[in-house]
Amino acid sequence: MESTPTSVSANASDVGLIVQGTLIFLSALVGIFGFIVKGRIETKQRVKEKDLQHQQHLRELRLERIHNQLSTFLGPASIHAMEMWSAFWSVVPAKLDKLANGRVNAYFQDIGFSFQTFIQAKYCEMESWVGFEVEKEMTEAPSSAIAVLYRKFMKRIVKTCAVPLANLIKQHGGYLSQFPSEEEFKKRFPCSAKDGWLRNSYYLSFTNWTDEFVQIIDEEWETNDFSNMFPHLSKFPCQITPWILSQVTELREQQVKLGSANHKVSNWEDERNENYKDTEYVTANE
Repeated sequence: MESTPTSVSANASDVGLIVQGTLIFLSALVGIFGFIVKGRIETKQRVKEKDLQHQQHLRELRLERIHNQLSTFLGPASIHAMEMWSAFWSVVPAKLDKLANGRVNAYFQDIGFSFQTFIQAKYCEMESWVGFEVEKEMTEAPSSAIAVLYRKFMKRIVKTCAVPLANLIKQHGGYLSQFPSEEEFKKRFPCSAKDGWLRNSYYLSFTNWTDEFVQIIDEEWETNDFSNMFPHLSKFPCQITPWILSQVTELREQQVKLGSANHKVSNWEDERNENYKDTEYVTANE
C-alpha cells in the first residue's frame, strides 16, 4: 500500500520535531556544561585572588615586622656596636699602644687576638683591652698620660655606646632579634660553638660586662679608686658587633627579596674590612 502525500508529510514533520528537540536538548546540555565550566573557572579565580590577597597580607606583615626589628632594635643597636668597635681599633691598638711602648699589641699577640682572628670569629672573650701589665701600671700611676687617656676613652665608650646598646638588648633582644639556626650560628661563630647559651651568649656577656664596667666607673673611678681598670667578672665579647651586623644584613636581604628595598647587600666581612681599612692597627698588620 503506497504512502499518501499526507502520511509522508506527517512523518517528515515528526522527524523535524525530533531533530529540533534533540538540538534543543544538546544546546541545553552545552549551556549547562558551559555554566559549570564557567563556575569552576570563576571559583578557581576567586581562590587564586584570595590566595594572592593572603600572600600579600603575609608579605605586608613580614615587612612590618622587619621594619620594627630594624627601627626599634637592630638598626640603632648596630650603630652603637659599630661606633664602639670602630673606636677600639682606632684608639686601643694604635694610640694606647704607642703610649705603652708596643705592649698592647704584644699582649694581643700573646693571647692570639688579631684583626684576622676577630674577622674569622676564632676569638671572642677579651679579659683586657690593653693587657694586665699595662693595667697594673695605670693603677699605680693614675695621673700618667696613658692612664688619663684610657679612663677618658673608656668612660666615653661605656657611657655613650655600651650602656645604650645594653639597654636595647635588654628591652628588645628577646623578641626583635633575627636569629639563624643553631647550626648556622655554630658555623658562623666557631669560637662560641660550645657555649651553652649559643645565640644568646653575646647578649648576656655584653650586658654583664657593661653593668660591671658602669659600676667600676661610678663607684670606683669617681672616688679615685683605680684598682680596677677593666671588668674582672665579665669578659668582653668582641663578636657582639659582627653578631648584630649579621642580623641586620639578613633583614636587608629579606627586604630586597620582598621588593620593598634596593639595598646593596654585601658580606658583613667585606663591610668590616672596608670600615677598618684605614685604622693604624689594620694597616700595620696587613
